[in-house]
Amino acid sequence: MVTTNLHKIASEISISKRDSSESNLLEYILYGRDCLSELNSKGFISVRSVAIDIDTNSHSAKLPDDYMKFVALGICINGRIVELDHDDTLCIREFKDNFCCDSNANISKKILYSIVNKGSGDALFTYTSDINNPNGDSILVPHESEENPSPNICSYTIPVTESENERIISIIGDCQDECGCGEIKNADEVFKTTLNCFRCNAIPNSFNSYYNWNGIEYKNSSLDAIPTFPAYTTIGAYKIHNGRIYLSSTCGLYAEKIILKYKSSGVSETGQTEVPIILKAAIKAYIQWQIELNNPSSLSMVQIKWQEYKRQAKLLTSQEVLKGILDMLKAEMMHIYTGNLGR
Repeated sequence: MVTTNLHKIASEISISKRDSSESNLLEYILYGRDCLSELNSKGFISVRSVAIDIDTNSHSAKLPDDYMKFVALGICINGRIVELDHDDTLCIREFKDNFCCDSNANISKKILYSIVNKGSGDALFTYTSDINNPNGDSILVPHESEENPSPNICSYTIPVTESENERIISIIGDCQDECGCGEIKNADEVFKTTLNCFRCNAIPNSFNSYYNWNGIEYKNSSLDAIPTFPAYTTIGAYKIHNGRIYLSSTCGLYAEKIILKYKSSGVSETGQTEVPIILKAAIKAYIQWQIELNNPSSLSMVQIKWQEYKRQAKLLTSQEVLKGILDMLKAEMMHIYTGNLGR
């Protein structure tokens, strides 16, 4: 669907009026919001895509103020979006305001370390393969020799040993074995491994198609198109409850941001709300009517602008009706053609 936004529509009106005032531009955007609210009540609902920061304590995020209805949702991992499936049965931990310092730092990648023991005896190294259990894993490394080559381990943290003397710990690079998608029978483990693949900048074999998610807003600015992989699993991954989006613990662990496409009430705080291009003429007519209404040159001009807006709004309704009739006609003609194939 081809879209535009209120800022672009208001800018076009400003240019046509040779008006460079920033305050007037904001006024036009406000008029456009009022028009959208009116059109929304008639069924012409605008659509927005936004990136939302995640509260790390509850794996949740607040829905936008202009949210009306869900369209699509995904999580951003390493510059890509993975769409998620909805699960009403998902257990959630209700969000509570936190007045302490809140860190939104992303979990680091696993690093592949080379461990060398130059000492005379064995050395015990502890490391972290599960981010929820720091230094919960260990490995006993003997003195390095031809019979005992140095092992490599994957860890979120630098491996630790009691004595640092004659111990050599070297970084080899990102842990590539985390990017493998082996044959794992447990569905949740498959999901975790899949998300790990994306975090390690690899694409699982099960993802064979993608599209570019355009028009995503973040903190009043537009992001470049992001490659997006459609939902492929039946694992429930999020739930919308009491004005918030709750992620499963797995998604909350890996997600950098939530990407949400939704139907908007048309009253966002910015003029970036996406609207179908078909609404553009009606919105422009409404804004021009409101401009004339607040600074009338004549009562007849106010009436002309009002009639033009009503005409455009009525035309929208006619176009929607006509579209439905044409869809019905196409289906009927296809049925006729199918019936005549054997003749």
